[in-house]
Amino acid sequence: MPYKDPQDKREWELRHRAERLARRRELRRIQADQPTEPKVDPTGAGVLIVPILAGGALAAYSPKLALGAGGLTLLAATYYRKGWQWWLVGALTVLLALIFLKWIEVQGWKEMSSEVQMKNWRNKNGLFPGRAQLHDPQLIFASHKLAFDALGKL
Repeated sequence: MPYKDPQDKREWELRHRAERLARRRELRRIQADQPTEPKVDPTGAGVLIVPILAGGALAAYSPKLALGAGGLTLLAATYYRKGWQWWLVGALTVLLALIFLKWIEVQGWKEMSSEVQMKNWRNKNGLFPGRAQLHDPQLIFASHKLAFDALGKL
């Protein structure tokens, strides 16, 4: 074996020098012909923008669906032992879903409360919606007053 004896190794290298140089040139040519791909850090924070935006859009469209998707993301992060990025996306999706659910609940309560207020006012004043009372100025001004009061509370 040429690598055991230094003298034999040197002779072997001299005999095969042309072949080794040709092989190196060929490898450099192959490497130069291959296009270089841009380096993307898969663990960076820039990769998170798309899933977070998608989770936010889903939470705005359907908070219950976003709550499920965020929960599944957290379960997958736990089960597959994913990195902090998965945990962050799942937690933000769940948080946005809860915020939108609460916002929808508050909006529904405000609308319901103004309707209940109008109904109570009508009952108190003895006004029930009918053909004769549709043009009653007192009813029109009262409904507008309640609407502006509701806007002022926002």
